[in-house]
Amino acid sequence: MAIETSTSPGLRVSSLAPPARTPWRTALGATTGLGLLAGIRVALVYPFLGRRVAWEDALASGLLEGWTWLPLVPLLVWTMRLRPPAVGLPAAACLHVACAAGASFVHLALFAATSGLVRNLRFGDAFRVDLASPLFSMLVPGMTLYALVLLGAWWWSGERPRLQAADEELTFRAGRGELSLRPSEIDWIRAAGNYLELHAGSSVHLVRETLSGLYARLGEEDFQRIHRSVLVRRAAIQAVRRGNEAEVTLQDGTRLSVGRTFRKTL
Repeated sequence: MAIETSTSPGLRVSSLAPPARTPWRTALGATTGLGLLAGIRVALVYPFLGRRVAWEDALASGLLEGWTWLPLVPLLVWTMRLRPPAVGLPAAACLHVACAAGASFVHLALFAATSGLVRNLRFGDAFRVDLASPLFSMLVPGMTLYALVLLGAWWWSGERPRLQAADEELTFRAGRGELSLRPSEIDWIRAAGNYLELHAGSSVHLVRETLSGLYARLGEEDFQRIHRSVLVRRAAIQAVRRGNEAEVTLQDGTRLSVGRTFRKTL
């Protein structure tokens, strides 16, 4: 999808924004690794519980436990976007607790159903879905795994706490290279598909980053969110018009509408 934006006559920036992709190779590698760890856990722990399990059976069970996470990968990728700066901390917490419980239970059901089918085909056992046996041994680890993956994804994508000094240069991915800008050089920011438009004076830079991730890096002290897709540097604001048609006017004369949700924060 081509993105075009223009802030002044004769100035236009365009780029080809590829659609968001589900990281299937990464997911397959991660679930395989988790499955092997789960198999080793079964082989080492079960003898202490009075249940002897052959190593090949333990590893097969562990891999099955890991791979049954794969159908849930699109849901997990989607939930990673529910960051606190984007939807608010209480809403994000409630949504993620619900998603963690739901995803863990669905994974448990998939594992139980697949295990029942394997036992039926391999040993001739009657097919049944046993949710009671692995309920506590898988549900709690599943929710813990969800939380760890979520925190890891946020940290990797820039949701980690802001550590840089005031007005320290930030580095962005732009095209095939990198772009460095100081926060004080950015007047306002608008989300454009999978990209962000950084408006710095008469220049517009198209970079690959999420709006909520950049907001976390910049901090609320220097930037104000006035729309779900727009951030404005506070010092660049010249005037604010309140009311039903609220808008802010910047030092360069640019006028930006304020979203209804964000009018009370101005």
